[in-house]
Amino acid sequence: MKVVGSFILGALNETKDMMKETIKFAKLLNPIRVQFTILTPFPGTKLYERVKDRLLTKNWEVYSGLNPTIKLDRVSPKELRRLWIMAYFSFYGRLGKIVENMPHFHIHYLFPRILFAYGKFLLSGRRHIS
Repeated sequence: MKVVGSFILGALNETKDMMKETIKFAKLLNPIRVQFTILTPFPGTKLYERVKDRLLTKNWEVYSGLNPTIKLDRVSPKELRRLWIMAYFSFYGRLGKIVENMPHFHIHYLFPRILFAYGKFLLSGRRHIS
């Protein structure tokens, strides 16, 4: 049986350390695939009613689970986004996970592009992906 894990980052009272623990837990469980999303309050939900005074934007195009949309008490939107990106790099960047997933990707097509993007990022001198 192949297991897929789904994890949500950015709960209202969550700290950076708690998010890092969630990422470590995902790696410990080691599912075949993982999805990390950012807590997103969609209109019409109880969560939305609870946090509507803390919304960062009402631009519904960013309400995808990929962008911070709530002002958290302990983590800035920029830091939450960085942790979300780090979660994917941390999980899929392990050598064993790369090898495990190679048969599922057109590696001859993707690898050069990934390598180019990573090299471009390193050469840019930036410390994180925004």
